[in-house]
Amino acid sequence: MWETKQFSELTLEELFEIYRVRSEVFVEEQHIVYTDPDENDKQSLHAFETNGKTVTAYARIFKDGDHVTFGRVLTTQQVRGTVRVRNSWNTF
Repeated sequence: MWETKQFSELTLEELFEIYRVRSEVFVEEQHIVYTDPDENDKQSLHAFETNGKTVTAYARIFKDGDHVTFGRVLTTQQVRGTVRVRNSWNTF
């Protein structure tokens, strides 16, 4: 089930899990080096799906000038490419 929360609504556990999974996917798997977290996190709507307490899919959404930006979009290895995640993104 997808949840969407403003930064201020995230629990410490949810915030930690989001940062952990972003690091796992972007730094460890994709070897992308950039500042994360950044200031955009504070103004973003955070959309995420969990399996238990583990985030399996995530995106942050924020207004950038006159348009909306989706960033840090990810799925974890455990669900990537599965029917479950395809159906999940469709419901989002």
